[in-house]
Amino acid sequence: MTSFYAKGELKSELWGFEVVKKLTWRASLKFSTIPKLHFINSLDNFDDSKFDAIVDTQCLSYIGDESIMKDLINRLHVVCKSDAKILSVAALPYVDNAEDFINTFHLCKFKLLETKPLYFEYFVSPTAFSHCVFQRTSKKPITVDTESLDNL
Repeated sequence: MTSFYAKGELKSELWGFEVVKKLTWRASLKFSTIPKLHFINSLDNFDDSKFDAIVDTQCLSYIGDESIMKDLINRLHVVCKSDAKILSVAALPYVDNAEDFINTFHLCKFKLLETKPLYFEYFVSPTAFSHCVFQRTSKKPITVDTESLDNL
């Protein structure tokens, strides 16, 4: 997906993250002609970098271990600028999943700005995801607006 975004945002510097080293290596070779497009498999080298935005396309919502997800989102908090946003297209089939997902972001100092359903009819059958926009904050948000979850 990072290469798709890069083709539309050639002025931006984009980084694709993938934990599988072989896939990162393959992507780097395949898309080597796209300027300012990079692929990495570790966040360890980003302590001095600051991002304006991060796009998550169905990755974070599939992390089954809450402690791993919390650790990753805390690391994203470190590499984001003070007003950075995370756009997440998430697979959240139940309200409980959505509440857990959003609460994890809140615990990691990201507030929910927007949530709405996304529908796709291009798959074998119609498929729905949740479009969530979070913004980095300096303190933990106080509450989760669960009313907006009813629309997902």
